[in-house]
Amino acid sequence: MKHICFVSLHPRYISGGAENQTLITARGFVKSGWKVSFITPEINPIQHNINDPEIEIYTFPLLHKFSGKTVFMLSWLYMLFDFWKIVKEINADVYYLGLAFYQIGLLARFCRKNNKILLWMIASQGDPDPVEVEKSFIESRPYGISKLNVFVNSIRNFFSIELFKYGVRNTDIILAQNNLQKEAIKRIWNKECFIVYNPWVPLIDRIPDKDNTIVWVGNCRPIKRPEFFCYAAGMLRHLKARFLLIGSQYPFNEDQEALYNLMKDTGVEYIGYVPLILSEEYIAKAKIIVNTSESEGFPNTFIQAWLYETGVVSMNADPDMLLSERGFGLLGDTTEKLAENIKILFENESLRKEITNKARIFAQCETDQMHVVNKIKDIIGSCKKK
Repeated sequence: MKHICFVSLHPRYISGGAENQTLITARGFVKSGWKVSFITPEINPIQHNINDPEIEIYTFPLLHKFSGKTVFMLSWLYMLFDFWKIVKEINADVYYLGLAFYQIGLLARFCRKNNKILLWMIASQGDPDPVEVEKSFIESRPYGISKLNVFVNSIRNFFSIELFKYGVRNTDIILAQNNLQKEAIKRIWNKECFIVYNPWVPLIDRIPDKDNTIVWVGNCRPIKRPEFFCYAAGMLRHLKARFLLIGSQYPFNEDQEALYNLMKDTGVEYIGYVPLILSEEYIAKAKIIVNTSESEGFPNTFIQAWLYETGVVSMNADPDMLLSERGFGLLGDTTEKLAENIKILFENESLRKEITNKARIFAQCETDQMHVVNKIKDIIGSCKKK
């Protein structure tokens, strides 16, 4: 039996698009008869009801504590040691990395040493760029500004990005979500990669009746720009629609209170965090879903919307120009154009049906779980180790 190990954040701990997409892929490999393992950082669970008996989950601590105090550099080294031990213990045939982790360097070293295959799935537009990845490493470590912390973090950041670079250079297979990511990998790393769209498994077995809701779904990180959804809502008060903002607040967003006030001023209802099944119900019942992100690879919410014939309106996200050229939604990069497109798609039912019908056919084919998994299996099967 072939054995694949997924290395990513698990939806039991963090429920984002990349995490759910990785788990759906893992479940597809289980259906294909593969042995499946999963390595994830040890974080307090947020969804206790996710249970896959066929997938063995391994966790590694992000920090070790010594004498009641966390020694960051030593903690980081111990974390790497623990991670290596788990990878070695699992000893899978294929390792599938679902995020831009610096652990890619350790995985690459293990796979080269033991004749295993390393596959990296790009999760966002910034993942191919080491400069953007380094920024994410720095932003994820707000340990204070003492001279010691600054010095220790600078060392960690240096070795983290070097591990990342080594890992990408020695990855056997790279999967991209769209052509822009593929072009970036070629330009920055001079490596080839394959485009594989995100898989999705609908959680609702029918298309429900639509209500007069317009939804925004995501987490309130600054890059997601939920404030633009509020601005558009404020310009469309005359519509007989409910504007719902669904998603969790983000701890590093200092403007959270300002966002709450903006929602009140523009008539946006804040739903907050809800489990995945409930967020999908909101999307399925809505007439329109709005995306205001500064940058995205391939939003899972697009796929969810297309599967339930919900109209898509976006400011910037347009993977492989599926909105602008294939007509699977409306695109506009200003607040005024965003509001105009929302109004058009909300009021023009025949246009909305025309757009959503063809988008649903595409999603049913290209994002089907087993279609995607079989495509990945074919790519793995054709991989020739150096």
